[in-house]
Amino acid sequence: MGRPTVLLRRMLVLEAMHKYIVCELAALKEQMRDESVKIIERYDAAHEIRFEYVEENKHQEAIYIRKMLDAEVKNRAKRCGLNVLD
Repeated sequence: MGRPTVLLRRMLVLEAMHKYIVCELAALKEQMRDESVKIIERYDAAHEIRFEYVEENKHQEAIYIRKMLDAEVKNRAKRCGLNVLD
């Protein structure tokens, strides 16, 4: 059996990270409102995520390749010391 204190510390770190992420997401959504960016539709497909949005009364589209996003998330998670599954 491992040391319970290590598990407890890891739990506290993950809880703190979760709080930070929730705050960051709220701030990002507020920034989008302030900059008049409104998501009209989000499409989640197997290989991509696509947004239709309005920015300053202009319809726009953004496409993100899922593999690239997954790689970026894994990289950031590793830098935070998280166990990343491949």
